[in-house]
Amino acid sequence: MLADFGVSIVLNTSVGGSTVVDTAGTTYWMAPELLLMEEVSPPTPQSDMWAFGCTCFEAMTGQTPFLEHYKHPGQLIAAFYRGHATPLRPKQNCPPTIVDGGPLVMLAERCWNYEPSERPTAVGALRFLTELNVEDNCPSMDEELAMFSALKSKRTQVKIDHQYLLSIVRKYDEHNNGPEHKA
Repeated sequence: MLADFGVSIVLNTSVGGSTVVDTAGTTYWMAPELLLMEEVSPPTPQSDMWAFGCTCFEAMTGQTPFLEHYKHPGQLIAAFYRGHATPLRPKQNCPPTIVDGGPLVMLAERCWNYEPSERPTAVGALRFLTELNVEDNCPSMDEELAMFSALKSKRTQVKIDHQYLLSIVRKYDEHNNGPEHKA
C-alpha cells in the first residue's frame, strides 16, 4: 500500500499568528519545484504526481530514482537547475534507463513534466491505468490476511533463556567495570 511518498508537513503556529511550514522528504522522489524553491513550500497534488512517476520507475526497475547517477542530493538539485533530468534520462544526452516499458513508462514520463500544470492528475492517471484493462491477479486483502495468519500460526516460538542472557551481561559488566578498570 502506498500511503506517503516520504514527504511530511508540520505546521507550527507561533503566538504572532504567522505559520511556519517544515517539510521533510525523500529527495530522490521530490519534484524539482520543491527542491528549487528559495523558501520551503508544501507538496502539491502536482508534486505528488512527480513522486508517483518516481514510484512507477522504482516498481519497474527496482532502483531508487536518480541514485545511480547522483549519490548526493545536492548533485540532483544541481541537475534540476541545469536541465530536465528525469529518472528515465537522469543526465543530458544519456540513453534511457528503460528502453521499452510500455504504457507505464509513458505515464511516468508525463508525471515528470517540469511544468507542474502539464502533469496528469491523480484522477487522470487512475483513468489511464484503468483503461489498460490489466487483469488484477493479486490476492485480495482477505486472502493476504488469511495467508499471513496461517504463516504466523505455523511459526515456532523462540524460547529465550533470560537467566543465561543475564549471566552473560553480568560477566561482561564485571569484566568491563571491575577494579582494574576504575580510575
